[in-house]
Amino acid sequence: MLGGGERWACELPTHKVPADNSWPSYVRVVREWMEFGAEYGVSLLDSRDRLKALLGAYSVHRSRGPLKDRFKASTWNHHMAILGRFYSWATDNGHATAVPFTYRYATGVFGGQIREMTVNQARRRQPKEHVTIKYLEEDFAELFFKGLARLQPDGSPERGYRGREMARNAAVGRFMFASGPRNQEFSYLLAAEVPALPARRTPMPLPFSLPWGITKGGKFRHTWIDYDTLAELHNYLAFERASAVRGSSWMPPSRWGEPLMVTEADALGGRVNGSRLRWEDLGPGERRRLVAPGGGSMLCDADAALALYLTGHEPLLVLRDLLGHSSALTTEKYLHRLDTTRIFAELPPAAAGHSKADMRAAEHEAAAEFDDEDDI
Repeated sequence: MLGGGERWACELPTHKVPADNSWPSYVRVVREWMEFGAEYGVSLLDSRDRLKALLGAYSVHRSRGPLKDRFKASTWNHHMAILGRFYSWATDNGHATAVPFTYRYATGVFGGQIREMTVNQARRRQPKEHVTIKYLEEDFAELFFKGLARLQPDGSPERGYRGREMARNAAVGRFMFASGPRNQEFSYLLAAEVPALPARRTPMPLPFSLPWGITKGGKFRHTWIDYDTLAELHNYLAFERASAVRGSSWMPPSRWGEPLMVTEADALGGRVNGSRLRWEDLGPGERRRLVAPGGGSMLCDADAALALYLTGHEPLLVLRDLLGHSSALTTEKYLHRLDTTRIFAELPPAAAGHSKADMRAAEHEAAAEFDDEDDI
C-alpha cells in the first residue's frame, strides 16, 4: 500500500480490530479499492471530487459488473465500513484531507440511552425483518386454479378449454399465488432456487428466500409458501418438467448474448462457463441465458400470462387467454357473483404459532367487513 496504508495496517491490532484473522481481510479491502482507483488514475488519498466519482464507479462495478466481482448488499456494506475506518484514521493522522463518503446524523437508542451517530450514505439497503403480505380471497383463487386445471367452477371437466400444460399451469400458478413474488422475481426464478421439500408435511408455511439478483431494488427478501403447494411444484419439476427438458436442444436467442452453460449445479450455485458462481448473484439478463445441464433453460417455467394478470393488465382478457377460452363470455362465468373490486384483503401478519385454521379464520373475518356493507 501507499500513502500511509502500510502504517494503518500495522496499527490495526490497536485500532479496534483485535482479531488477528480480521487483519488480512481489512488490508485486502483497502488494496482492492486502491487497485480499482489505479485503473482510473485516482490515488488512494486523492481529492474529494475524484474519490466520490470513483466510489460511484466502484458501486456499479460491485453490483452489476463482472459476475466474479459482484457483492451482495451485506458484503458491500462491510467493505464500506472498513474503508470508512481507513479514511477516518487517515484524516485523524494527517494523511488525508478528503474522504469519498457522505454522512448524515441520526439518533439511536442503545441500552436505554439516546446517542447521536453518523450514518454512511454509501451503504446499500438490506431487507427488513418483516414485510406485509396480501392474500387473494379464497373463493376467487379456487375458481382460478380450477380453470388452470381444466375444470369448471363446479369441478367438472371444462370442454371449452383450449390451453395446454395443465400440470404446469396449476403447479406454477399455485406456487405464485402462495409465495407472492413480484413479476420479475417470478419470471426469472430458477428451478434450483425452489425451496427443498421437508421430509414430513408441516402445518405452518415454510420460509422461501428470493435472491437479491432479481428482487426489487436488489434487496434480498423472504416470503412464505405452504407445504402442499410446494409439494405440487416439486412433483411437476421432478416428473413432467424433467421429461420435457431432457435432451432439449434449446439455446437462448443470439440477441440475448452468449449462452451461459451450466455444470455441477446445486441449490446454491454451479459452474457457469467454467467459473463457480452463486445463483443469487445473477441478474435477469444472465438468468435467461443459462443453459441447464443436459439442455433446456434453468428458469422455473414462468408463465408470462400469470405475471401480466397480477400486474393488472386487462385481467379479463388475460384470464381468457390463460384459461384457454375462445370467448371472454366463457371466462365471465368464473367471475359470477364475485366482487372483483375487493380481491385483495390485507390480513394481520401471521404470528409464530398460529395454525392454518387460525389464518383462515382471520381471512374470513377480514372479508366479513365488506359483506356487511353491500351484498352482491
